[in-house]
Amino acid sequence: MQQALKPSPPFNLLVLLGGTVFGILLGLLTSYLPLLLYIGVAGVLGIALALLMLRHPQFTVSAFFLAYTIQGTLLFGLEVRGLYYPIYGLMAFNMILGLITGKFRGSLGLLIPYLLFYIIVLFSLFNLATNVDFELFQKLFIYSLGLLTFFQFVSEDTFGLLTRFQSWAGIVIAIWVIVIAVQGGFSDRVGIQADQNNVSTMISFGMIPILATLLTQRMSLFQRIMMGLALLLGIYALILLASRGMTIALAMALVFMLARVFTDPRRVIPFLFLGVIASVIVAGLPGSDMLVDRFSQGDVTSANGRLPLWQAAIQEITVSSPLELLFGHGMNYSHIVTSRVVGKLYSMHNTYLQMLLEFGVVGLSLFVGLHISVLRTLWNDKRQLSLYASGMIIFLLFAHLSVTIADDFLSWVVLGTTLAIAHKRQLAQTTESNSLLSRT
Repeated sequence: MQQALKPSPPFNLLVLLGGTVFGILLGLLTSYLPLLLYIGVAGVLGIALALLMLRHPQFTVSAFFLAYTIQGTLLFGLEVRGLYYPIYGLMAFNMILGLITGKFRGSLGLLIPYLLFYIIVLFSLFNLATNVDFELFQKLFIYSLGLLTFFQFVSEDTFGLLTRFQSWAGIVIAIWVIVIAVQGGFSDRVGIQADQNNVSTMISFGMIPILATLLTQRMSLFQRIMMGLALLLGIYALILLASRGMTIALAMALVFMLARVFTDPRRVIPFLFLGVIASVIVAGLPGSDMLVDRFSQGDVTSANGRLPLWQAAIQEITVSSPLELLFGHGMNYSHIVTSRVVGKLYSMHNTYLQMLLEFGVVGLSLFVGLHISVLRTLWNDKRQLSLYASGMIIFLLFAHLSVTIADDFLSWVVLGTTLAIAHKRQLAQTTESNSLLSRT
């Protein structure tokens, strides 16, 4: 099994020794400047974490995912400038080092649609629809985050940490939502300050690896019950948040995963039976009517104001020139269209329409092709990791219909992870085929 490239032992020793001495010196000054103690401890811990991430690049993705989900939910509103910059830097360093040293074996053909898509994105800057600002550079970086994520995984056994982090984060956030709902008397959509769609997405990202484990791994009855309860907690939290788009996206992902594993209808019956029982239990819990109410409200016909936005986007597309139809109107042009409807910059609430407006048919096709390439590569593989990646892709494809999730960091981290899984499975299949040919 190929291991992550490690810095030389003298380098490790020098950095750790320097960090420790620095921390001790600062600690000696605590009687005069107590703040320096915290700075010193943070410095030593930061260096230790950096060394860990250099030895095991997959830690960069896991650390980012955990920090981002916690900040976006439990610590919502707390902003620490530059918090993620060291992780981004380590990601870039690991990618460059891996490419130089030839650590990534096999064909990187899965990345061709990604690279072409990013070229279209860069090309759209020549027809920029808004002013150059920090948000623009952030968006460019978000679109590149999938590529950085891809190069953090060296082998198939390096994905386990991230899937565990996702599962635990999903469970913790689900419990947090339920506790807030109880404290608030099950008010409308829990009443949390964070965006309900974003929170629902984070919970969904945690439920998919749990189901993949349930469907593919051998475990005791107690373990199955506990994982089943964790799944129910996540679903209940989604119902309380009443995010229709994310609930539908997760439901489609779960149905897809079940259908991929249980091709024999007789094997599906027990799971359907348990699903019916679970549905009855969840339906009887307080606040379970929130999602039903959201589907029956009067504004459902306009999709909570989304329909006028979509109509404006479609109208703009129909009057586009051939060149604009092919390559789009330029990055952030969707902001111009939505501002005509709501009077301010606003989300298009549909990734596909946004991509079509800004990057045209070519950009949209490449973007969708990124997702389809993962499904196509993993289609015949029903093992846990492949099932997890396929479920994530199905979730993203449906989530794109109701929110512009492509503007969020986590969606590209997930996409980059699934591309890496597909690449590793493709490499393993090639190796197995070559080994079989050599034997014959």
